[in-house]
Amino acid sequence: MRSRPGLGIRMRAAAMAGTLVLAGCSGGAGAGHDGGNADPGTGRVPDGMVGQQAEPGQPVGGGTLTFAAYAEPTSLDPTETIAHGTSGGAALAAVYDVLVRYDHDAGEYVPWLAESLESADGGRQWTVELPDDVEFSDGTPLDAEAVVGSIEYYLSAGGSDAPLLERTIDTMTATAGTTVVFELSGPWPGFPTMLAQGAGMIVAPAARDGAEFEPIGAGPFTLENYAPSEELVLAANDDYRLGRPPLDRVRFTWLPGPEAKRDALESGAVDVAYLREPSHVRRQLDSGATGFLTTLSVGNSITINQRDGRPGADRRVRRALALALRPEMVSQRVFEGAAVPSKRLFPETSEWYAEGVEPLGTDVERARKLVDQARADGFDGSVELVNGSDPSARAESMAIKAMLEQVGFTVEIFAARSISEQIQKIYATKDFDLASSALSVGDADPYPRLTAGLHSESPVNAGGYANPEMDELLGRLRRAGTERESRAVLTGIERLWQADVPILTLSPMRTLIAWNPDVYGAVPTGESIMLFHDTWLAG
Repeated sequence: MRSRPGLGIRMRAAAMAGTLVLAGCSGGAGAGHDGGNADPGTGRVPDGMVGQQAEPGQPVGGGTLTFAAYAEPTSLDPTETIAHGTSGGAALAAVYDVLVRYDHDAGEYVPWLAESLESADGGRQWTVELPDDVEFSDGTPLDAEAVVGSIEYYLSAGGSDAPLLERTIDTMTATAGTTVVFELSGPWPGFPTMLAQGAGMIVAPAARDGAEFEPIGAGPFTLENYAPSEELVLAANDDYRLGRPPLDRVRFTWLPGPEAKRDALESGAVDVAYLREPSHVRRQLDSGATGFLTTLSVGNSITINQRDGRPGADRRVRRALALALRPEMVSQRVFEGAAVPSKRLFPETSEWYAEGVEPLGTDVERARKLVDQARADGFDGSVELVNGSDPSARAESMAIKAMLEQVGFTVEIFAARSISEQIQKIYATKDFDLASSALSVGDADPYPRLTAGLHSESPVNAGGYANPEMDELLGRLRRAGTERESRAVLTGIERLWQADVPILTLSPMRTLIAWNPDVYGAVPTGESIMLFHDTWLAG
């Protein structure tokens, strides 16, 4: 038996589970419906599958699928990469698979690499049963001991969800060759979501036992070649548990900016592209794009570094920043009016919109007074804004700079050469004052992303925000057992968000994972991760 310290972190019920859910029909990418599915009253395309494809016919083997991903993974080690679709999660899932995946049709997490997943005692105990004939790509068995060892490695190495899991799992036991039992310190009906991302990507013992980590898993693909900043190529695993994948290879590439991604998709240079820049998403939808669309709160925002010695540690500075910003100007100048400007945590498009809670608004004079007060106490007025270097990012940076300098700030812009450099500066070195970012809170279950971005003990709380009141509200949210209880807590979080300004919100963000009409069989799961085990390219 292996033990872990526990705290009892509980999520919403499984029907509400998933932080950033990339949902889709079980039939995969070919199961899209009519692309002209805009609401006749609002003109807004609802979330879900979009586009229309011809009937797939018989699957065709061979070929390489090229995916213009959002960002390069920092590593193929799940403990070093946040295993989400925006940061390399699809590549990791291709190598390791996941114990559990999110089934959009069923509205719940279902076993995937696992054979079954059952709970008892109100969700305090979870039992994972594994098939008895699964092997890693090096031929060693993927059994209960391997699963426990892999998750222990994830915890000890400090994976992104490790703090949450360490406080929740009391014991994790391989009770038989293919049975793993998790005893939690409190009921957690949403526990399966943790097994659908980093912690549920099971690495082989040989991967973690050597002097250097080796990407050895039981997924449908294995590492063939990795050229940093250029491409990551994965080759089909002939011995994959569900049979050899139809594709020979999956190639991940990271193009410089949204324009390049969309152009590459339209020209056929890539087969799949992750798009989130509003004007490009709108154009792609207007063209009858095939893919999956979802809306995320706090999808376009500015993270404020609030650590000691940074300007954002002063609440007056944070409020001055918020009062100076006009999100509608960013939408018009940067996104051709395609964004939905909002300073709220949950905008009106969200089911968690908090009626009666007013956003901080825009007030140039109040902002100036707060900046003057901070200057009187030693603040020199200077802030550095970290953003990308593509045209949209540059335009956004200049718009924000103009608004902030109007109220007395002096703004320097750091234009990162790539999203990976941006992530490194924000999350690794934490060398910034302000940084363009996205908390990306899905309506399905706001708890995990809010906890990751706002809890004082979260390792991926990029801004270092720490408020005991927020920690207490997040604790209440994990214990909420009904929609009514959750709504009451989220209203309280919205109220504190507006008063304390942990993050500057500009708009929610619509994300579209788009694919060309000849791509079939991709299976979406949670956290915008695509599974390519059954994907094929029509001739």
